[in-house]
Amino acid sequence: MNKLKNCKSAQLNIDRFNFPKLTWADFNAKPNQESRFYAYSYWKITYSYTSTVSSNKVSVNINARCIFEKDRSWVKPEFMTQELLEHKQGHYYIGCLCALAFKKRVKEAILSKSTYKSQIKQIFNETLKEFLKLEKLYDEETCHFYNQEKQKIWDRDLNRKMKNLFLYW
Repeated sequence: MNKLKNCKSAQLNIDRFNFPKLTWADFNAKPNQESRFYAYSYWKITYSYTSTVSSNKVSVNINARCIFEKDRSWVKPEFMTQELLEHKQGHYYIGCLCALAFKKRVKEAILSKSTYKSQIKQIFNETLKEFLKLEKLYDEETCHFYNQEKQKIWDRDLNRKMKNLFLYW
């Protein structure tokens, strides 16, 4: 526990972009005392779109967002540290990046007027799969936030990626 209190993490500096910031009050589920983890965060991506089909072209206006699932996310009260919260914020940012990357990919895709619905679904599934892998890598490389040097590297990288995709927010 002392190690947790003494660690300093580089917080993501994207406040000016109005990406939602988590607080411990966002973790409303009952903690899983059997889990080896101190906290667990859940997010999901929702999307909708409207389309206009002309003779040879499909135009899609897509909306996608990442929702932090407060009723599924939990924390063991004795481990509520700022460092752990910032690590969980990183998980949520990975979810936000997933939504933004999905929107970008749909906007850049050449959609067929006969298959655009399945194309959008495929883009979504591929993007989600990619970002779920990224989330696992995040935990592996940061050792679930214990490796503060790696955490700082990830924080900078997530910050850069969020800024690069901000146009799709």
